[in-house]
This record gives sequence, structure tokens and C-alpha cells, in this order.
Amino acid sequence: MFRSKLVIILGLLFLNISASAQAQSAESIVPDFQSIIGGSDVQSGDPVAANTVLIVGKDGDSTFICSGSIIDRDIILTAAHCLGVDGLARVVVAFRTDIKGTGQIIPVSDRRRMGDFLDRAGSSPTDWHDLALVKLAQPIPAGYSIAKFLPSPNMLQNGSKVTLAGYGMTSPLADPNSKDGNGAGKLRKVEQSVINNAYGSTEFLVSLKDNKGACHGDSGGPAFVRQGNELYLIGVASRMTENDRVANNGDANDYACSVEMVYSNALSLMDWIRTNVNQLHGK
Repeated sequence: MFRSKLVIILGLLFLNISASAQAQSAESIVPDFQSIIGGSDVQSGDPVAANTVLIVGKDGDSTFICSGSIIDRDIILTAAHCLGVDGLARVVVAFRTDIKGTGQIIPVSDRRRMGDFLDRAGSSPTDWHDLALVKLAQPIPAGYSIAKFLPSPNMLQNGSKVTLAGYGMTSPLADPNSKDGNGAGKLRKVEQSVINNAYGSTEFLVSLKDNKGACHGDSGGPAFVRQGNELYLIGVASRMTENDRVANNGDANDYACSVEMVYSNALSLMDWIRTNVNQLHGK
């Protein structure tokens, strides 16, 4: 059952975005179409915009989008499944709040994803290790900054408010006939609540109550906890659960973004993150 669910989750990446000619420039990989459901647009001066990026990839003839967080001068933290089924999808990172807008697009020069992701995703409902790092070919542009991690895991409790961000769909269900990627491609944010701070040992669950929260295309995007005037990174958007299932057709609409979303807990996987950031920097 979990293996078939993984196939569906990977399929949700593609958001019905058609891929045209196989051009070779970084700009050419970004599709020209018009996210977070029930949220608000993120403006360029918002701290969320300074830490969050759009990831665009090509896997075969299909183009997909994900979201990610800046955790070093040239490193983006995202979900493992955002690198494609085999982890080798061609990926670029766009530094803009709207896919139609302006802003630098930087190719990815190297990557890492948790090696047991596919095995775990195919065999267990929890602890998928759905985490990856991509190294940029050059440092982040001016106006962007490195996200700060939450200082202590004890700061994430059931009922904690989190700010979710991403470039994904604005509708709980994907419309296969959508002409604009179901609203994906614009950075949005929304506040929601943690409903299970220990979904397994390395994940937590965030409510999607009232059709507000993360959806397809927000994969890899951040969950922030606010402490005073600071936003702290704690989570990476991964997937929905069986509680979000509304059909059994083996397609994107088997799951609606309406009940809960699984986030990888970055603090629980910090040893892997630090080790692989160092490796990407040749240390």
C-alpha cells in the first residue's frame, strides 16, 4: 500500500504543467504559468520571501515545481521527492515571489538526498526521511538570507502555531484541465496549527483545517515558528496522509489538501543536514 502511495505522491509533483522544447538554458526550464491554499501573497520585503525559494525541475518530458528554504549561502533544503523519482531530475532554483516575475535563476551544481527515502516511503506511514539538499552553482543573490533553525525541538508543541510557505496550488484538489497550474507558481503563506508534534520520530503533522495550508507544489517548503519578531525554520513539507484520501483512482485527486500535512522535522534530522552540507562544501 505504501509503495503505491509513494507513486501517487511523486506523481503529484507534476501539477499538470506541460513541458515544451528541451532547451538547455536555466531560464528555459521555468514554465510560464500563473499556492499555499487559503493563504496570502508574500511580498518581496517579507522575511518569508527572504528565506523561501521556488524549485523547478524536469524529469523526462514533464516539468514540476517544489519549494525550498535557504540554509547556507549556496544550499537549499527541500524534500527528497523534489529531486524526481531517481533523484536525478534536472533542477534550477528561482529567486522570485512569482514565477512570472523577475529574479535570478540559478542552476544546481550538486545535490544530496537521504539515501533510505525510497525504502522508507515504500514501507511505512511515518518517518520517510523525505529530505534533500541542493547546492547552487553560485551564492544566493542580494535580498535573500539564510533561515535560522528553531533553537530547541521543545519549542514545537501540539497546538503550536506555524507559518507555512510555498509556491503550490491554491485549490485542495488538482484540476487536470487547469490552464494555470491550479494557481501554482506564486509564493504564499498561511498560519496553521501543529496537531501532532511527534508523527514518528522525525516528522510532525500540521492541520489543513478550513482549507488552509500546504498543497501540491508546496513540497519542500518551510514551516516556521515565530518567536518574538523572529521566524525560525522547523519543518519541510512532505505529503498528505491517508486521512486526506478521497478516492482510489491512482491519480493526483486521490488526496485532497483538506485534513493534515506531514512535515519532516529538520531538528530531528540535523546530523544528516550538517554532515551533507559539509560534504557539499568539500569538507
